[in-house]
Amino acid sequence: MPQRNMLSKQFALFSLLITLLCSSLSFAVDPAVAVAPSQENVTDQLITISNDIKELQAKRTSLSTEIKKEDDEAHKKELEDSLKRANAQLKEYTELFEKISLGGIDTSRFDTPAKQAIQQVDDYNWQKELIQIAQPVFAEMKKITDAPRKRDLLRLEQKEIDDRLAQLNKGLETLEQIKVSELPDNAKKNLKDIQDTWNNLHKELERERRLTVIKLDELTVKEDFTTRLTKGAWGFAKGRGLLLLITIAAVSLLLYGFNRLLVLLESREKNKISIRWRIFMLLYQIITTLVVVIITLAILYSSGDMVLFGIAILIILAFLVTSRNSIPKYFIKTRIFLNMGQAREGERVIYNDLPWKVSRINLYNTYLVNPLLENGTVRLTIDHLNTMISRPVKMDETWFPTVVNDVVLLPNGTAYKVMRQTPEYVYLTASGTELIYPSKDFIKDKIVNITYGYSTSTELAVCYGTVKNNIEHAIEALKEGLTEFIQRENPEAFKSMKTLTVDFSRVNESGSAVFMISAAMGSYATDHRLPLLRTIQRGCMGIAEQNHWDIVTLTKYIIEQETPK
Repeated sequence: MPQRNMLSKQFALFSLLITLLCSSLSFAVDPAVAVAPSQENVTDQLITISNDIKELQAKRTSLSTEIKKEDDEAHKKELEDSLKRANAQLKEYTELFEKISLGGIDTSRFDTPAKQAIQQVDDYNWQKELIQIAQPVFAEMKKITDAPRKRDLLRLEQKEIDDRLAQLNKGLETLEQIKVSELPDNAKKNLKDIQDTWNNLHKELERERRLTVIKLDELTVKEDFTTRLTKGAWGFAKGRGLLLLITIAAVSLLLYGFNRLLVLLESREKNKISIRWRIFMLLYQIITTLVVVIITLAILYSSGDMVLFGIAILIILAFLVTSRNSIPKYFIKTRIFLNMGQAREGERVIYNDLPWKVSRINLYNTYLVNPLLENGTVRLTIDHLNTMISRPVKMDETWFPTVVNDVVLLPNGTAYKVMRQTPEYVYLTASGTELIYPSKDFIKDKIVNITYGYSTSTELAVCYGTVKNNIEHAIEALKEGLTEFIQRENPEAFKSMKTLTVDFSRVNESGSAVFMISAAMGSYATDHRLPLLRTIQRGCMGIAEQNHWDIVTLTKYIIEQETPK
């Protein structure tokens, strides 16, 4: 049914849309999603961070005091750099303390006013509009990969700090091994400054490492994969899964309604497909496709889920971009469906070297029928008709050389009976032997069908001297004698025989007079083909003996051909 084909095409398009939308499930089950730490872990983290904040505040106060007292510009510059690092660390620790205290929410979202965050450009720009539509999708993708990227960055940062600490510990160990008592006073002072500087740096690195470990621990998932998958699947089912289910149900119900309406309208058309109906089918295809897309987008948009809405828009745009090169093909298909192509409904075409009648052209498929073949219906896509040329069918058109139970004569002279004939093969049998003949070769080889009439002939050559000046008498004697002999010896063959012809053919090189004897047989006389030939030859010998003709040769010379049914 054509409406079923169209329904399947539309539902396939909708299913593709929904399938790709379901990829958003990964948003919910991605292992990068952090799990809120327990209350005990939060307390421990806050205590650690508060101690570090207290230490950094004290360090900042100390550095500020030293900067005011310091006169050496070089050393003052080092102290100012240390103060900047301490302030940066203090700010980062303070923000982290606030974030952990608030349950890990993104505090940066509140840095700008809401009005400023949602402000839109007044001038319409489709590129910007497209970017804005796709922004939630990419934002969600960024959100998915944000935690893994942060974890990788923190791991690299931790490794770098560990390397620095290892080198610094090695340097401080070397510093501890120096015999300070043997150094002069100025050297002792310089060594004491270096030791204090690098000890302070060591404390800073330790503090940075603790900060990095806390951040990494915050982003590390504490649950196993099964638990995360279960939670993610449940969250998806309650959110986007339910939305997708509603969308599928609504569109499926709509498609079912359109399909029932089409069935009702088609029942009135019966087997006649008018140009009006074909135009209606095209409009139906366009309208239902648009309705499916619009309803899907409307449901997603009204739900407020801009991620799914953005994915749907991107899928539609990708489909349109990839389909632009196929627009000429759609025009060709439309022309064929409207029965305006070079192959038209109800006409005769050649497909796989066999004749077919174009029975029906639907929106996507065409049906070819050969009434003389078993299972003689072939379904093709409508594209195949673009390579075919049809012509009107006449009343006496032959769709296949034979029908079942016909007797045919193969090129090797063997007669076979047709048992079955399909679009692929013709099944023949003779004397218990079966032969499978490719259907297209069956036509190419011009197999002779002798079921509906044939002629069998033989040549009689006698010495010209015995019939000299008496050719007409010889012809009459052969015709009358053979007629009586066949009627007497083979009455069944005589009943099937339409005509018996005897004629003088030629005088051959050896000087013999050659007579041609031909018997034209009627329909369904295939069983008499060989017996009749033998009867004619026996009769020729008897007549020659009666008339004292010297027989030179009696040659089997059969001409068998198909006659019109």
